[in-house]
Formats: sequence, structure tokens, C-alpha cells
Amino acid sequence: LQIEPLSWQSAEPLLSVQWNSSGTLLAAVCTPNRLIVLDYRGTVLYSQQVPVNSVKLLTAFTWAYDDQVLIAAAGGHLAVGRVVVGVPSLFSLVTYNLWLMMGSSARRVDSLPLPVRERNSIRELDHHVIRCRIPSHDELSAQVCEPSDWRWYCTIRPVPRKAHSYVLCMEHMGGLVPVLVGRQTNRIIPQFHISLLSSSTVASNSRSPTPDNGSSAQVEDVGAFTRHSVQRNSVWRKSKRQLRALMNRHVACRQPLNRTNDKLLQVAKMQFVHERT
Repeated sequence: LQIEPLSWQSAEPLLSVQWNSSGTLLAAVCTPNRLIVLDYRGTVLYSQQVPVNSVKLLTAFTWAYDDQVLIAAAGGHLAVGRVVVGVPSLFSLVTYNLWLMMGSSARRVDSLPLPVRERNSIRELDHHVIRCRIPSHDELSAQVCEPSDWRWYCTIRPVPRKAHSYVLCMEHMGGLVPVLVGRQTNRIIPQFHISLLSSSTVASNSRSPTPDNGSSAQVEDVGAFTRHSVQRNSVWRKSKRQLRALMNRHVACRQPLNRTNDKLLQVAKMQFVHERT
């Protein structure tokens, strides 16, 4: 066993340290949410404040994707960083800066006067390591009308202070995110007028900003949809009772009451006798 006497002194108190799977890089987290990456000789390779919009300290971080990604968490916020070994090329730096200038999205990359190779390189940056499946406002119409590769778990809740109106919420991270709004147009037959969600329909109680690129994990407050309803007076039970009463009146009108006795045989008493022989 050979031990090299190498040391490194941190200027801030350390919260946690973790080696990568190959044992060549050491990631350390300090108190002001600073991430420091060192090699096995103790040389600082990277030192930067973790870009999370939270006043809480980092609660967890880990290496992922074969030591190519670092993921840090502070409360309900996540920060994902790609590990690039060595000095990146000028082409990679320019491509990344163009992607940032386009709003961290390659949706309008075809409008740029660039060759196909450069445009494809910008599109590759849209591959998120952790991406929320909640569609953005621009992609909402296509997501609800076309089949997707994953299954959505949804819940229908009534809209407060609006009769016969309901909102379709997508279950995400223990909360409900409103997606569609439906208004019942027929009291007997369950027919609805479904429309896209507008900002005035359901007020958001979240304080965190939501970028319009579909990569946010913002969850709406479930308390905004709370309504105490009686099971007997639900819309579906009322519709069934009204439909049943309507059908009974219709059948009773077409079948007059028969007061005659149509019995062919009436048995008042039966007695079985067993005879011995």
C-alpha cells in the first residue's frame, strides 16, 4: 500500500465530498453552495457557485451518466452540469453560446443561416438529462391531440366558483398541474366543451418563475381546487337519476295499466302424500 502525502485546504466549511466512479475526480460542496472539483493530486480543476434559485443549502449531489454529469439539489431545485474533460473546442463554445442566445432552445434553429452540421450540433444541446414532461404553452395543443411515448397520470377537479366546470390536472412530483379546462354543456348526457387552459381560469400560487421551454417542474397549489362535495349530489349521480326518471315516465305512458287478472292458473295449496306399498 502506497500513500501519497497530498492535502488540500478549503476556504469554506465542507458539506460533502464524493469521488467519481473511476476515482480520478473528487467533487466537494462548500457552505455557500459552491462546487469544487479536484483531481487525485488535489489540484482544483473547477470552482463555481451552483446556479440554483434557492436560499437553502445544497442537500444532495451525485455523479451520473458514467461521470459525465454532476447533479446538485437544493430544496426543490436541481442543477445539472456536464463534465467536459480537457479544454473544449472553439466550435463547441460557439455552439453553446448560440444555444443560450436562442433561449436555451433549438426550436428556431432552422431560421439561422447556418450549415446543416452546425444546426444539428445546436439541436443536440436540447437533450436534457432531467427534463420535465409538462408541455409548454406552445406545445400544449400538440401534446394533448397526438399520442405520446409515455403515460400521463391525470386527475379531474372542479373549478372553484364556476358551476359545471372542471380542470384536467397532470400529476407531477406529488402535485397537480392544470392542463385543460372542460365545461359541461348537457345536464343529462355527459357532454363537455374542452379548451386549453388560460392564466385567468386557475390562478397560480407558486412564486418561482416558469421558463417557457417545457423544462420547468413548477407544481400548482392543490388547495386552489379544494371543494367539499356530497357523493349523493354529484353530477354523475344526478344525471343518472334524471335519466332514470325520464325513461320510467316514457315507458309508463306507452304501457297502460291492465286491471284484469291475466293469471292462467293459481295454486293456493299443495300437499304431497307418501304411500306405502
